[in-house]
Amino acid sequence: MAQLVFDKALALAPAAKQRTGVGAIVSHMQIDSKKIATAAPLLHFLWSAPLQIGIAAALLHAQLGASAFVALGACLALLPLETLLARRQAAFTKALMAARDARVKAMFEMLQATCPYPDPDPYLYPYPYP
Repeated sequence: MAQLVFDKALALAPAAKQRTGVGAIVSHMQIDSKKIATAAPLLHFLWSAPLQIGIAAALLHAQLGASAFVALGACLALLPLETLLARRQAAFTKALMAARDARVKAMFEMLQATCPYPDPDPYLYPYPYP
């Protein structure tokens, strides 16, 4: 996945590189591709989790009777709270990504300013001059 983002970054026009910025491109290459690769195996929980909950509830109902659904009711009652917490975490993650992009951009500009050799395009010439 990181390789696909890197290939796309190499194919970007210079105007798009200026508009996007190095920080965002590096962030996508390192962080977002890792998140996608980590989340891909978890997609099976979309269909298996309700099935597992249903089977567990049926087995508990067979052993305990109607009192088994108290735990299921508690899980359903806490669902709005979990949704609220997930939205707040997403907002914090978005703010963290913006700060990370700004930090990477500032570091890149600082390193570019201290470099004795002007590099015309870091995507085309990734190695330092001899």
